[in-house]
Amino acid sequence: PWILNKNYERTSVYLDDNKSIQLFIGESTVQVWRKRKSGTSTSKASSLSSTKVLEYIWTNNFNRPMQIQSLEVGHKEFSLTLYIPSINSFSEPGDTVTLEWPEKVNPPVHACEALEFFNGKKGQTLDPKRQHQFDDLIQQTERIIRKYLTKKCGLWRMLDIRYDIMANLIRGNCTYIIRNILFSIS
Repeated sequence: PWILNKNYERTSVYLDDNKSIQLFIGESTVQVWRKRKSGTSTSKASSLSSTKVLEYIWTNNFNRPMQIQSLEVGHKEFSLTLYIPSINSFSEPGDTVTLEWPEKVNPPVHACEALEFFNGKKGQTLDPKRQHQFDDLIQQTERIIRKYLTKKCGLWRMLDIRYDIMANLIRGNCTYIIRNILFSIS
């Protein structure tokens, strides 16, 4: 939502036959969304509504344009190689990032890095619709972190030691999550 150019390139692929898991590759993020069906009942009939839930997010923290080198899609999985050109010169090799979801990615680490990335984008002026989308994306990213905090507390501690993700949360100005970590993890 923070990209003001309406003509930016975005790739979208479904990862399953019933189109409930969708991969988005944008200008600065890679996102996996899942449609969750929730039953809502009305007075006379019940209907099914679906909500989208962010399962995974990776952000391009290099602040350089990224290019898709390869994309392989399987059933409920993908392998993506991104090339990020060097900013200094064309003769210098750029960076290559490989994401293999769901096996060889680290959702809580990448979510913490994404919140830091989003904090850098918060100052941009957006119209109300885009601001709502941006706020929803931040909330969905925080949900990924809360899931690991509550269900996999031991893993969270090990990830913090290995990747120093608390530093990402501090730089991302995520005081609510930091407060929960400090006062609820025993």
